[in-house]
Amino acid sequence: MMSHTFAASRALGIFVGVFVGVGIACGQSNQTPRDDAREAAEQIRAALSGKKGTIGQQRSALTLVIEAFRNFDTTTFLEEEQELAAEFRKILSTYQPPANDDTTTALWLEAYGSVLPTAQELVDRVGPYLPEKPRHPPIVTRAAAAAVGMVVDNGARRLQRPPLLSEAQAHLQGQRPLAVQVGDLLQLAANACGYSDEETRRRGLRAIETVANAVQQRFLSAFLPEKRTEIETPAEAQLIADFLRETLLPRLAQIAPALKSGLSSADPFTRLQAVRTASEIALMGERFRNLLSFAGRAPAKGEATPGGKYIDVIRGVLPDVIQRLRDPLPGVRLAAAETAESAGPRAWPFRAELAAAAQDRDPIVRWVMARALGRILPEDSSDAAVPVAALVGQVHDPDIDVRTNALRSLQRYGSRAVGAIDAVIENINRGDVDVRVVAVDTLEWIVAEGAKTSDVERAVAALADAVRTGDPRVQRQAADALGRLGPAAKSALPVLREAERDPEPDLRRKASKAILFIDR
Repeated sequence: MMSHTFAASRALGIFVGVFVGVGIACGQSNQTPRDDAREAAEQIRAALSGKKGTIGQQRSALTLVIEAFRNFDTTTFLEEEQELAAEFRKILSTYQPPANDDTTTALWLEAYGSVLPTAQELVDRVGPYLPEKPRHPPIVTRAAAAAVGMVVDNGARRLQRPPLLSEAQAHLQGQRPLAVQVGDLLQLAANACGYSDEETRRRGLRAIETVANAVQQRFLSAFLPEKRTEIETPAEAQLIADFLRETLLPRLAQIAPALKSGLSSADPFTRLQAVRTASEIALMGERFRNLLSFAGRAPAKGEATPGGKYIDVIRGVLPDVIQRLRDPLPGVRLAAAETAESAGPRAWPFRAELAAAAQDRDPIVRWVMARALGRILPEDSSDAAVPVAALVGQVHDPDIDVRTNALRSLQRYGSRAVGAIDAVIENINRGDVDVRVVAVDTLEWIVAEGAKTSDVERAVAALADAVRTGDPRVQRQAADALGRLGPAAKSALPVLREAERDPEPDLRRKASKAILFIDR
């Protein structure tokens, strides 16, 4: 019989052996794909050199390179990794895939893109696989479009706004060749957008979106009125405007029409990507015009805008995006709604389409449209009947966020929203307290300036009722609103004097303040 001591020792030995074995296995699994490629560099070189290995060896070598440099970024990788990528780049730049072997060709295209050649090198080698009219099967065009996307993405990350104004001119001059190269790649991406293979189209669209987004985030967003600080200056804005007008803006304008086929694709995911890309392009046009305005280069009436022909083409994709508000896919409708909101007054000509979208069956789309209908209002517009009617419908929406946004948008319309008074008063008297507080503000905005006396009297009566019977927060807000209306709210004085005797000290204070502004 085996002794207990021996059995325990045997069990311990088995446990230790298993543990050590697992540890060794774990140690081996910690080796990265780049380590594997580095160790197999000589074999990769042999398989892809002029002597060439078998088809199987070539595919294995290409796969190792793809895995080693997936998500490669020349701005963050270590020097030794950069050197390894440069070695493989040299090998792949001279490699010729076997004729009529689409699988190996696709692997080579993806591998070549992953080691991030220069834009010109990519145009020379990959360009023939993405001509304007497709000549290759989808497996090849997808890989070619992916290669373009990788190099575009890397180039976009390297585009940077000048760190200091004193260095801006030299910095942008140094960035010019990179911007031109990225622009050249956009034509290949635009070619991909016109292909019948949906995945190829989406990859082309994503590459264009990457560039448009980078331009906005790196060069344009900081100059928006709501984001500007003392760091942003008209001088820097002018330098950036000149830089973009001479590099990326013409190319983006050239390829903008290529987005339209994606917007009408039968594939919902292609339409979604096309809307996102077109949105970035359209908004970039709006923000470039804002950049010019801040730089002091906004044209006088009748004068041509610097770069105006490019801006008009870029902004010309907005109507096609707006049409997707009727798309069957909620995600596409949402992306189109967000574009309309961001476009601001530029979307005013499409207010009827936006008003119809305010009744969308998806609450998130309705929520965005409630905001958008406020933000598209131009300063000088008097024809607001259609959007106001849509917002009146939304203040009765079952969703609290839709109601709240609709009320806030009505504030922007002021006296042009007098047709909404009854709906706003209903929201003061019922529902969630937060919504009721916003409704009080909205009613004040509607009648504060330019409203008829009868409309003001209706509003004052409703606010006085809110002071008398509302929730404490609503009471205080209504008292404040009456005070801001001034002498026009004299009929509310008895209610306010009664409120001065309320047990709630904050309401007493608000009522006294309102009386001072009204009774003068």
